[in-house]
Amino acid sequence: MLKKDLETRRISRIGSIILPPPTAPTALRRTRKLLSVPRARRCIKQKAAAQGNRFRRYAFREPERQGKANFRDCVPAERSPILLAGAQLPRRAGAGGRRDGGMKLYYAPGTISLMAHVALLESGLFFVGVKVDEASKVMADGGDYRTINPLGYIPALALDDGSVLLEAAAIVQYIADRDPTGRLAPSHGTVERARLQAWLNFLSSELHKGGLGPLFYTALDERAKDVFRQRLRARFAFLDQHLATRAYLLGESYSIADVGLYAMTGWTPRVGFDIGAYPNLAAHYARIANRDAVREGHRIEGPVPA
Repeated sequence: MLKKDLETRRISRIGSIILPPPTAPTALRRTRKLLSVPRARRCIKQKAAAQGNRFRRYAFREPERQGKANFRDCVPAERSPILLAGAQLPRRAGAGGRRDGGMKLYYAPGTISLMAHVALLESGLFFVGVKVDEASKVMADGGDYRTINPLGYIPALALDDGSVLLEAAAIVQYIADRDPTGRLAPSHGTVERARLQAWLNFLSSELHKGGLGPLFYTALDERAKDVFRQRLRARFAFLDQHLATRAYLLGESYSIADVGLYAMTGWTPRVGFDIGAYPNLAAHYARIANRDAVREGHRIEGPVPA
């Protein structure tokens, strides 16, 4: 095998696959020299040091021409408009001797997949995002999403062993348990972890399926929708009271449940439900919206289809 082919195979294990063309300001794309793998690593260290280690995740754009064995750009991932997935150098090995990597998140703008997307970005784990049209179930590559999840709902997380994990609450806990910082969820076996699971169940059953979800069905009678609106008023009032003395659902500690609540609160304008009567809920929404990973998740996913 040619040396160039060997180098290309080495590089294919390091960068995330980036599809859109770059549109970043020139200041963010000054590193135009072809970078070998060692030089790419030095680029990361130098940029992180120069910016006070503020940006630790970097996106790499693979050259457009086939056969090139080098990366061309090295830019901060949080500012890169060419980022398809939250990109970091894949972890070489976890505690079990294998690296965390190769995950694929199937997402759609305006759905609860935002919770999983933000969790992955917060964790810094290597993954690739695959956009799905929620209405047609057509994936970005033209494939049918129902081959991934026969029921068609989103999100789904394909793991590096070929299996697929469904249900947002399960996906985000799986991600949180692999977050090396341990910031996204309390430890297993603690009462705080049980409270996190209680909140995830509450969001799924009481807010999503038992409240907001039915309001999206245009064929549903308005009298039936009033039943769900009344349920929402009671549940949002409960949340507003809970957040009156807490910054986050678990108290002063941010968790993946906060992103779930943020995503669902963001659906209220789309179904004509006013949250003006719940100031603490609105303050929580603004607080989560200001997180870097949330802004990045919105930027990657793009606008919600009409």
